[in-house]
Amino acid sequence: MFRIDGKLVFAVSDDIYISACYARNLAAGNGAVWYPGAQPVEGFSNPLWTALLALVHGNPLFRESDLGLYLLGVQVLLLVACLAAALAVLRRLLALAGGIQPHAGVRLAAVVLVTLAWASLVFWMAQGFEVGLVLLLGLLAFGLALAPRPGLGSAAWIGALTGICLWTRMDGPLVCAGAFLLLLGGDGGIRRAGVAALVLLLFAAALFAARRVVFGEWLPNTYWLKLSGWPLGERLRAGLERNLAILPALSGAWIALLLPGVRRSLAGAAGPAAALAATATLGVAYSIHNGGDSWTLRLGFDRFSAPGAAMLAIALALVVLRAGSTAAPRAAGAAAAVAIALSPALLDPSLGYLVRLARGRFKMTERTFVGYGMALERCSRPGARILTGAAGAIVYFSHRDGSDFLGKCDPWVARQPVNRPDLTSGHNKRYAPEVFRRDRPEFSREVPPPDLAGEYVERSMNGHRVWVRRDGPHVLWDRLQPP
Repeated sequence: MFRIDGKLVFAVSDDIYISACYARNLAAGNGAVWYPGAQPVEGFSNPLWTALLALVHGNPLFRESDLGLYLLGVQVLLLVACLAAALAVLRRLLALAGGIQPHAGVRLAAVVLVTLAWASLVFWMAQGFEVGLVLLLGLLAFGLALAPRPGLGSAAWIGALTGICLWTRMDGPLVCAGAFLLLLGGDGGIRRAGVAALVLLLFAAALFAARRVVFGEWLPNTYWLKLSGWPLGERLRAGLERNLAILPALSGAWIALLLPGVRRSLAGAAGPAAALAATATLGVAYSIHNGGDSWTLRLGFDRFSAPGAAMLAIALALVVLRAGSTAAPRAAGAAAAVAIALSPALLDPSLGYLVRLARGRFKMTERTFVGYGMALERCSRPGARILTGAAGAIVYFSHRDGSDFLGKCDPWVARQPVNRPDLTSGHNKRYAPEVFRRDRPEFSREVPPPDLAGEYVERSMNGHRVWVRRDGPHVLWDRLQPP
């Protein structure tokens, strides 16, 4: 939340502003496009979340500066629902394990575990991302699979929840992997899992067919942006670096769950706890394969693994609660589980973000992007084209056309090889000169290439530096100042 020119703005992540651009055009009847008249390119990777944003934009009382406030309300409801679903899962697991003694210290340890492991999830939700919805769907599916004898109806619901996860994010079904593993157990397991898989396949077919009809592609543009032209070895190295924080918790949890004494103490909950750990493992493996999240720095949780990490926390809490209710030898297991869970929180920069945000020491770039967008709207006429790498807030608040040299909304850039391997996934393809020459934008935050330098002049928009094309037909020159 911040003020620009006296206007209070409840902001979200710039990536969410990209989805909001598409949502605004959907609500206005312009189609699923980045800006009115743009080429149909799926520059977002969260179709269901974008549809939710379209509903928000359809509210007659909605103001664009309040988008973050609306999403905050949604995220609070989702977080409460996630906590309730996680508690229901934990209670069911404890019942399978034989229960616990009501020691206050043990309960406090479990709360600390879950709180610390969910810190990254809360950060991404606060930025407006859809990870909370993905986690909730995964927890509901896991809860259904924990039923004593899940039938084909429950299997169908699990498949539907997994399909909705896919509609929310392409990697969403990974969070439901544990539910599928539980379905496979016992008599008729293959049949139950087959029913769930069939329902998921129907949801997937509907999504891919719709994507093909609307955008002419089977996969979102972000798939090509993050994977095309990036050697697998370099991707894995970057992904490992950005997931180091969760690896101690993940490996430690597996070691604990495989110890005979721990498995005996968990009794009937040992298998489901391992399924939770497997869910987290798949999320981390996917994140490593994709080179980690574009935001995370070194040693951090990212959006890909955050829902799975939250499910891993339930398994760790189960170990602590069971260990604390038995004899002293298992106290060591409880201490180890706490240490394992602490490792991500101590290393996770997301927790550092939260602390710095609370103290006002963390400068969010969204304030700059929103300011640029508002200034560009004042200094141009509709139809002006802006060259930008931050493809969200600048286009959203300027109500102008865009050219994305990072490639999230540009299919040509997305399919080019990585040319900045030192930068993070989604930011390591930078083709500003090429897009400059192709689109000849009227405004740019980037310096024009030498062969076009004579066509542009540097100006200021109330402190915001910009390069303006000299013959731009949509430029309001009287509202620009010397640099």
